[in-house]
Amino acid sequence: VAIRNTFLDDYITFCNSENMAGELTSGSMSRESVVLKNPDVIIIAEMGGFGKEEKKVWESYSSVSAVQKKKIFLISSETSCSPSPVNFVSALEDFYKFITQ
Repeated sequence: VAIRNTFLDDYITFCNSENMAGELTSGSMSRESVVLKNPDVIIIAEMGGFGKEEKKVWESYSSVSAVQKKKIFLISSETSCSPSPVNFVSALEDFYKFITQ
């Protein structure tokens, strides 16, 4: 999840979407809390091989809307988590594509 005042939160906000963790200022959400909020889209930063494994875990939650709609995506952690101006635009384009597709 993306806490408030982060690049990831900016991408979601700039795509005119709601960040389910937008009220958080620190910390994280448990997997159970995410399932209860039933997101329409899940975007996972790759972080080496960990992103692919995390995607597999999320795909096992068949009650989650994002899983049912096959809207679980991987995004480069290099461009999305510490972007330069060019990388910020690239990551924003990816977020927009994932959210609107």
